[in-house]
Amino acid sequence: MRGLRSAVVAVVAVGAVFGLVACGADSLDGAAVVEGFSKKGLPATATVTFTAETDPEKLLGQSGGYESKVAFADERAARKALGSKQGDVVAGGHVEVFPNEDAAGARLDRLLKVAKITGKEYVFSWGTVVVRLSPELTSEQADKYIATLKQIVG
Repeated sequence: MRGLRSAVVAVVAVGAVFGLVACGADSLDGAAVVEGFSKKGLPATATVTFTAETDPEKLLGQSGGYESKVAFADERAARKALGSKQGDVVAGGHVEVFPNEDAAGARLDRLLKVAKITGKEYVFSWGTVVVRLSPELTSEQADKYIATLKQIVG
């Protein structure tokens, strides 16, 4: 199993990629992950549940794409992300859930390539879940999301 792979990509810094072992998240969707963040004490509130029609990246339900995508707000990021639109990563983050770890890993790899160029978000995955976080969060806050995702997914 692929496990946790992460890159903490801030505005100017790129973190390392980590590999750990994880259990599957077969019954999870994006809303359940965001709810899990909230129940574990993180200030995450679901704001947009994307559909195939509203997904700006047009990956929802596509071959190799995610099965579920939810945007969430984190009040600590949202306060700093003035002028952002509801559902923007900068206001909190996105949770993308894939049908398998290979698809999640491929998505993570694509996001990491973009993040190295733009340096605009934290990106990590655990099992079949990829999480994108606002660059307005600190690395310590992002680390709490990583640890919490590991607890939620198992």
